[in-house]
Amino acid sequence: MIKTSNITSDVSNNARKITPGPYRATKLWNEIVHQFRDGMPCRRHRRHLKMYNSCFPANDAVDFLHEILKSNHNIGKDVTRQQTLQLLRKFLKNHIIEDINGKWGSENLVDDSHLYRFSGHLMPANRQPLSTVNENVNHNRVSKKLKSKIKEPKNKKETKKQESDRESTCSSGSLTPSPARRFSMRPLPPVPQCKVEPRVLTEQEEDKVWKDIVLQRIKKSMNLKSLENLMQTQDINGGWVKHNATKVGKSGVVQVSIDEDLPYWALSAMTCLANWPNGKDTGLPCYRGFEHDVFKAICDFYCYGRSTTKPTNQSNHSDQHIYSSIKTSEPLLTYDLYELFTNILCMARPETKEVAIECLQLCLMLLPPSNRRKLHLLLRLMAKVSGNPHLTNMSK
Repeated sequence: MIKTSNITSDVSNNARKITPGPYRATKLWNEIVHQFRDGMPCRRHRRHLKMYNSCFPANDAVDFLHEILKSNHNIGKDVTRQQTLQLLRKFLKNHIIEDINGKWGSENLVDDSHLYRFSGHLMPANRQPLSTVNENVNHNRVSKKLKSKIKEPKNKKETKKQESDRESTCSSGSLTPSPARRFSMRPLPPVPQCKVEPRVLTEQEEDKVWKDIVLQRIKKSMNLKSLENLMQTQDINGGWVKHNATKVGKSGVVQVSIDEDLPYWALSAMTCLANWPNGKDTGLPCYRGFEHDVFKAICDFYCYGRSTTKPTNQSNHSDQHIYSSIKTSEPLLTYDLYELFTNILCMARPETKEVAIECLQLCLMLLPPSNRRKLHLLLRLMAKVSGNPHLTNMSK
């Protein structure tokens, strides 16, 4: 969040009272845009694995613009945050700001941490900018004004006659043309057109770029020169890193195919337990102690890849088929990354807590997408259960 302590005083000094009259709305619009562009702090921000310069989050922009509007004598302090958000959406629609991908023209701006920046579009120039000289092109061109002053021969036959006289004179030996003149009389070969085509990276090259970036970030965060003692870097799949960074849903959890996702019964059980006791309307059986059986089924699934919990006599036996499972072969953090995660968890001390969190976030990008999704959903469920007073005795 940005600091807005000095915004009120700065804006009140720069703002001027706009009297009623024609073009009042236009003057007010231009004044607010000018103050917003001059005062909005633009810094370097990170989104996923990319760094973007001179940008700002949407929620910071709403905070800053809200202070500007409240401090403006022409608007007043009654302006709400929702009205400020609507004005910021108008800025996006009119290309005063744009998102980090250069998209604008719509009003789908949300009060979140999505990054935006000021548009750098300019008015179309009336003349072409200066460019480098192409040596392959003949620049001995004559302007239109000079062409009008040059007198062309009145009779083309006289010109041809003069040329034939020169050729006959040269052939008779009285006058020999110089080599330079003979060379200039030769027609120049056509200049081939130069086409520059960008090189497109292959899928393997893209995966290697993602892999190298995340490994470099991990080494920098852990202050290490090499990771060879902690992991086999050649076994890291760059495609997994790319998938974990780009295939993310609206909830912030990575998306995978149906074959790699959790079974339907596990997702339903986790949703029911996360919303307990308001999650009873999920189609699952409900009886006394049902939440304990659901919790036990989820634990069995993550421990053994299956559920060993059987429904009681009070439940419908036709629902037993939902407890089908997928057998797990290794932990979610994988054996190959065991040493890496162990060393990071040893850094989880009060003085190095922020560094450990950053390293842990980067190392989780190395997991297979299915493992990352299962781990992410499990951690969210643990946070929900631990903060639910109705599930305090779940571990008993």
